[in-house]
Amino acid sequence: MEESKVQYNEVDFLIPTQKFNIRFSYVTKKGLPFIREFVLRLLHITPVKPAKLKEFFDFNEKELEEVVNDLVDKGDLSVSEEGDLKLTEQAKGYFDDIGSQPTLSAVLDNSESLTYEIIGFNCLGPKHKNSTWKNGIALKADIEKVSQSESVVNKKFQQEFFQYLDNGWMPFLTQDEKSKPSIYSIDLIKKVGQGPTRLNINFEIDVDGTPVEYDSPGAFTDNSQVEISIGQKLSEMSFTPNLESVVQSMMAFDDKDTIKYFSSSSIDIANLVLDKNKGIQSKGKRIPVFGQIYSDASSQLIAEQLSNFNKYLKKSKKFEPRKFIWVSPTNNAWAASTKASNFWNTIEEHSLISDGKQKQRAFTPELYLPISDKDDRRTISKWIMEFGKKESLYGVAEGFLNGNTEVVVLDGVFAYVNYHVVLADYTPLPVPIGYFTTEPKVISSIMKLVNDYVNGISSFDNPNKFGKLTEL
Repeated sequence: MEESKVQYNEVDFLIPTQKFNIRFSYVTKKGLPFIREFVLRLLHITPVKPAKLKEFFDFNEKELEEVVNDLVDKGDLSVSEEGDLKLTEQAKGYFDDIGSQPTLSAVLDNSESLTYEIIGFNCLGPKHKNSTWKNGIALKADIEKVSQSESVVNKKFQQEFFQYLDNGWMPFLTQDEKSKPSIYSIDLIKKVGQGPTRLNINFEIDVDGTPVEYDSPGAFTDNSQVEISIGQKLSEMSFTPNLESVVQSMMAFDDKDTIKYFSSSSIDIANLVLDKNKGIQSKGKRIPVFGQIYSDASSQLIAEQLSNFNKYLKKSKKFEPRKFIWVSPTNNAWAASTKASNFWNTIEEHSLISDGKQKQRAFTPELYLPISDKDDRRTISKWIMEFGKKESLYGVAEGFLNGNTEVVVLDGVFAYVNYHVVLADYTPLPVPIGYFTTEPKVISSIMKLVNDYVNGISSFDNPNKFGKLTEL
């Protein structure tokens, strides 16, 4: 078996950041004017008589007098008892070695804009672009640290200054290894912006059915505080075990196959992957699936089906648009990735086909998102923010198959059923597992079950379908 582990879920964690303008002074080395440099380099090798200096540089008397007086005034030159011109201790300090270029220490002012995530205060550099507070799970920073963020960044900037240079974040300061600039003083640190940075974490299970410890390799210089925050957030979310409820959903679909991959405490990943690979290779009408519907593998599977369907329609002279329905589950780890909204954008793109002259609708896409009622403004706004202000988004009453089941179905073409399973003391997030089918009778049965719920009523005069989110 090729796979040693499989991805069962993925989440974008939204980590708060702040951007700071930092004004600082730094000590650096700078070169000397041409004449001054080469006079000092000559005298660094050996003291010389004024006449020898005049001859070597082809000075006239006036030029020699000006050069010598200038270097004496600057404290670089003195005259020995023998009348030789020689370097002072100050001027000798300009050199690292015999024959090297003399340099002066100088204090210069500069400024830089840097972004820091404010949980572990890792610097993200000067060119970091923040993401948006959607399609993800937001982490919270410590309130006390946030209130003192400018002070924390002051310390971080000084402690990590050389690392920032090595990262190439301040190329205008970078010099050779012997003359690296150093911090002289911090003059001002001011917060000028904020937002989230996005950290994608894959959650996996190995072929033995054992959850793999998640990590975020290379995300930050120091991941420790962020990983602690992620762990705390996952503990807060605390999903309730639901295998019994999921089994009822399987019975509603007359699904007798998926249950064989479950025990009360684990999942048979090895056989699931084996059956999935067999189904794909044999182009079977039913294929076991694992992971979110909007994962790379599943979205590719669906996109291929839609492409083939559109090619078939282009060969047809007349056709009526089919119905495409996506009913989401009810759990707060669902759509916590930009892949969810990207997947829906792909579906909408495939819903139209063109013959080169005009576009025709191949199918009508409808995404049903759970809300408590038509006045649930907070959830309605959340869905619109995450998927966009689209006419294809509908509000539906929470509770489709107890909120544990997700369905994507294109009438008469294919269906994808995902059960979001939570086993006690197993994984930190629900495990989506189900099947993909192109069997016409099964598709018809799934579409009927979905339509019965969407078009049904939860109680007297309370329809499950609330209508388009844009109109609520």
